Amino acid sequence: MKELLISIILPVYNSNSERLSQSLESVLLQSYKNFELIIIDDASTTDIETTILQYKQQDPRIVYIKNNKNLKLTKTLNKWISISKWKYIARIDDDDIWIDTDKLTKQIDFMESNLDYGLCGTNIALENTESNQKINIYMQEKDTEIRNRMLLSTQFSHSSIMIRKESIDKCWTYNADFNLMEDHELWLRIGKKYKLYNIQDFTTLYRINPQWVSLQNRNKQQKLALQLCWLYRNDYPHFLKGFIWNIILNIFPESVIWLINKLNRLSKKPLM
Repeated sequence: MKELLISIILPVYNSNSERLSQSLESVLLQSYKNFELIIIDDASTTDIETTILQYKQQDPRIVYIKNNKNLKLTKTLNKWISISKWKYIARIDDDDIWIDTDKLTKQIDFMESNLDYGLCGTNIALENTESNQKINIYMQEKDTEIRNRMLLSTQFSHSSIMIRKESIDKCWTYNADFNLMEDHELWLRIGKKYKLYNIQDFTTLYRINPQWVSLQNRNKQQKLALQLCWLYRNDYPHFLKGFIWNIILNIFPESVIWLINKLNRLSKKPLM
């Protein structure tokens, strides 16, 4: 197979140095070597730049950019659209880890063999940084399965995805009007023109601290999910089911999320 360069995008803002190092190491240790790693610092006020520059000096594949002012995540992500120039784009956040060294290889192999697919994610492991509890999150695999649930909830983990650059060129970038749900909105847009897939390997460790996400942000996310369900009602199946489900989530968010996570662990397959 011909070597194809990947642009990997890693946005940072006042990141934890130790966790950022772990994220960077997990990228640099990938078995697929022909990539560029674009690190965009959104005008951090800490000394995280020191850590970034240390890695940049050691590895020429790292491209470092620092915003002159804080643009927030969505605008920062859009900034790399004009910078990245290769066939595929992968994403990782500054506190997540790729736990499978063959992650990029597996996704490249799939995307090169399936040219009608615009987006490829994977299963993930979820770690609660307060309790150190880890659970496996099973994502829907096939295009039809994913489409049947796209109006219920997002079907991709941001740090696991690989996007065909062509699909972004045709569908445009993240929409700042949907900040906090900008990734899900983009997946919905890409899915109108391309097929979608999740590799069933656990390639990514997604770390979350329940205290990081404020109640205000949760409420905003749930309202945006309801808005997206309505906006894409004619593009994906099961609109009524998704609309009712998102209304329930708006009313009883904590109880429903707890129940779904519990059932997912027991069934060992994705329910939503």
